[in-house]
Amino acid sequence: MAVSSKMNRMPNCVCVCIDKDDYSGRIYHSYSETPVEFVDIAEMLATIEAVLNEVNFPEAKIKPRHFKKTQNRTVDFGIEFENKCIQPKDMADLKGEKGTFIINVTSRDFAHMQGAIFDASADKEYLFNSDIQLLKIISGACTTR
Repeated sequence: MAVSSKMNRMPNCVCVCIDKDDYSGRIYHSYSETPVEFVDIAEMLATIEAVLNEVNFPEAKIKPRHFKKTQNRTVDFGIEFENKCIQPKDMADLKGEKGTFIINVTSRDFAHMQGAIFDASADKEYLFNSDIQLLKIISGACTTR
């Protein structure tokens, strides 16, 4: 089994390479060859969310509201849509020491991500309906290795 053709056409796929037991690693997205490093699960989710916000696909259904003036926490990845560097089918070749996952978020309802995750190490695809399910899939796959 390989990355599905539907996942291969999506502009918002990210590849998560888990390198250590503390779930630190690297995130690759289609518009850059250089990875974004993260130190824990929370930072991984925040980075995926930031990439999705910059690509603006899928659009978040709930926008954060602030009643006090706060500092903007967005990250500019410098995404240029004409320059797609990495195809999702090629992301499966990137390897993390503990696991490699290609995540395709299809919607962001109720402040959670929904979509499909492809475990490149086990050659399996799973569906998830929330951030918690996504984390359980990643955690379960990394602990069985």
